[in-house]
Amino acid sequence: MSSSKEGGFSDDELGTLSLWDVPDVSTGKSEDISLEDTEPTVLTAEDIDAVQKQAYQEAFVKGEAIGFEEGKKRVIKKVNICWKKKQKNLQNY
Repeated sequence: MSSSKEGGFSDDELGTLSLWDVPDVSTGKSEDISLEDTEPTVLTAEDIDAVQKQAYQEAFVKGEAIGFEEGKKRVIKKVNICWKKKQKNLQNY
């Protein structure tokens, strides 16, 4: 396993690491798992369509919010540039 950091970890980083205990699996016992509620659910075309529409709507709302914020940042940047130019022109009078 390799580190994404070049040169490895610092001594401080290595000092914060601790070992973890491996669980004891030598007993051969496992947890009892109830399989009563594991019936597979068959989705109808309407179910799939509803899930798809919901996912589309959620992605649209998220994308709209991100796009709005990006647009707002760009407009503010352009306004600041124009404002600085106007101030410079006014100072030249």
